[in-house]
Amino acid sequence: MHAYSTDRATIFLTDQDFRIKDSTGKVETVEHKAGNVVWETPIEQTEQNLSNQPFEAVTVKVKR
Repeated sequence: MHAYSTDRATIFLTDQDFRIKDSTGKVETVEHKAGNVVWETPIEQTEQNLSNQPFEAVTVKVKR
C-alpha cells in the first residue's frame, strides 16, 4: 500500500492496464491509452500491472 498525499495530474506515455485496490478494499480495473490525462486526488492504494509490458507515465503533483 502506498499513498499519494496531494492532488496530481497523470499523463500516460504508454497504454496502461491496472488493477487498483484502495485502503477500504475496493478493487477496480483501470485502462488508459497513451496520451490520456487524468486528474487524481489523494489516496492510499496498491496497484498491479495486468499487462506483460511496463508502462510509462508522468505525474505532476499540485502543491497548494
